[in-house]
Amino acid sequence: LIGGGLKVAGPGERYSETNAEFTDIWSSPDGATWTRRTEKFSFTPRTHFSVVSTPKGCFVSDGSVGTQNNLSNDLFHAPDCVNFEPVPDTPPFEKRHASSLAYFNGSIVILGGPDTYDPGTKVWQYFP
Repeated sequence: LIGGGLKVAGPGERYSETNAEFTDIWSSPDGATWTRRTEKFSFTPRTHFSVVSTPKGCFVSDGSVGTQNNLSNDLFHAPDCVNFEPVPDTPPFEKRHASSLAYFNGSIVILGGPDTYDPGTKVWQYFP
């Protein structure tokens, strides 16, 4: 379990803004017993990001940084799923949030994720 956020919508508002961003990482061998691995992950706090676990470690992509509309196209990797570093040869995908990540045939596939004006139907593939 990696980070996330809390959103609050005011009266009559359709969309809510981020009120708090969490930066902790937890793991569980059984889904019942949890251990905090770190209190602060090594990338900028964000919401609506995506994460996938692979045989090569964990990857985190995109997300909203600080506010709903401040989108990113970051890609991070951590062999231990705790100590993340930016991927130096990040694929050229557009800024977005709420994408999906999948591990497929040794690659990371970034699926959709809307930017401000696009419903998010694009797919990228990255070979680590």
